[in-house]
Amino acid sequence: MKKADCSAYLLLELGFYPQLTGFAFLAYAIGAVAEDPARFYTRKVRPIALVAESLGLDPENVRRDMLYALRTAWETRGNTALRRLCPKNGEGYPPQLYEFIFRLALELNRRLSSPDQGEASEDRAASSRI
Repeated sequence: MKKADCSAYLLLELGFYPQLTGFAFLAYAIGAVAEDPARFYTRKVRPIALVAESLGLDPENVRRDMLYALRTAWETRGNTALRRLCPKNGEGYPPQLYEFIFRLALELNRRLSSPDQGEASEDRAASSRI
């Protein structure tokens, strides 16, 4: 499974609404950063610019849609999963967009490299040989 697909599942776990345009943009950006973090940490490529350029959209519209999706999930009553991932923000404001994208990319890579994930992929490989 591609990291963009995995990031979409992670966003769902965190209470994001898939019907919002910003959901798809966030999933794409988080997956891209998770695939090659160094490319983004050096600021040679910006996640919002990458999404906008790849889809032929205005970067400001992409940014606005991402922020709306993040704010909507953050303000959803009882959404503690998202707040646990970004505890320093408390109840007041959602994390900054770039911080959120990079944090989720790290979380995604952590989950994909965890021992449980390794066992699951080995089980899938063994069952496909049968």
